Amino acid sequence: MKKIRLHLLFSFFVLISVGAKAQSGNEESENCVGEGKFIVDAYYGYPYVMGNYIKDYYNNYNSGSLQDEKVVNYNHVGGKFEYMINDIVGMGVDYTYAKVVYTYTDSYYVNGQSLPKYDRFTESLTKQRFLLRVNIHFATTRELDPYATAGFGYKQTVFKTNNPNNYNYDMSFFNAFPVAFRLGAGLRWFFTDNIGVCVEAGIGGPAIQGGLCAKF
Repeated sequence: MKKIRLHLLFSFFVLISVGAKAQSGNEESENCVGEGKFIVDAYYGYPYVMGNYIKDYYNNYNSGSLQDEKVVNYNHVGGKFEYMINDIVGMGVDYTYAKVVYTYTDSYYVNGQSLPKYDRFTESLTKQRFLLRVNIHFATTRELDPYATAGFGYKQTVFKTNNPNNYNYDMSFFNAFPVAFRLGAGLRWFFTDNIGVCVEAGIGGPAIQGGLCAKF
């Protein structure tokens, strides 16, 4: 009886050991993303095409009648949130913000004064995009997460100026077609269990974007 008990006890520990090794092996082969995972990306995107156009125009084609002109294109900054509904398909949202700023010195007349007054003015053009996205993940490993993506949503462009001479600019044509879309492919590399870097290329929005990502 004692030998039988020792044999059963030995068998029990063998089964536990085998099960632990099997579980460890499964964990080692587990992909970095899968069903139920939340993924967040923060990125910088290039280029803001309209910002580049405006910058080139003022740098190369302006008449030079204004003083101390400066144009800065900040391109895109954005964030993405994704939830994996299974091991292949993820759904989420994408937000991008792009801005170009033009500063210069100009003259204007104040009521009752015969001489012009000079002041520093700012004009800016900002674009915001909000999209719903679907990502298809393929060839995923423990560290790499390649995917294809498609998105559709809304965009809005806003012009602002503090120059009293330019308040009547009609910029409505920027929002004549307020539809945003995205088609592209991307890759995430998780260098820790939860933190990684991401890169994506596509059409609609910035041609190339890169930044940091996290999953939980």
